[in-house]
Amino acid sequence: MIGIFIQGGSNNSIINCTFEGLGTAIQATNTHNLKIDTANVVNCEKGIGLNNCWDSEVNNVTIDQPLVENSKPNNRFKLTKLTSLIRYFMIHG
Repeated sequence: MIGIFIQGGSNNSIINCTFEGLGTAIQATNTHNLKIDTANVVNCEKGIGLNNCWDSEVNNVTIDQPLVENSKPNNRFKLTKLTSLIRYFMIHG
């Protein structure tokens, strides 16, 4: 289940939200001028997915995904690399 799904949108804002226990918290595709500010993602399989999004901002987002033993390797990530990944996908789509 996806908390918020936006496709082909423009000038959307997601502000002061909490997502808990979902498959994906936020998924946006072919969207521009998306603003995500002050969001908490707790126990979701995936945090934020941005595909082909441009002129967008992600600020003050906390992603808490506890490391579960025997979980799939692709569900593990380092929070220190999260900002770099978001920036890369926003630039390269």
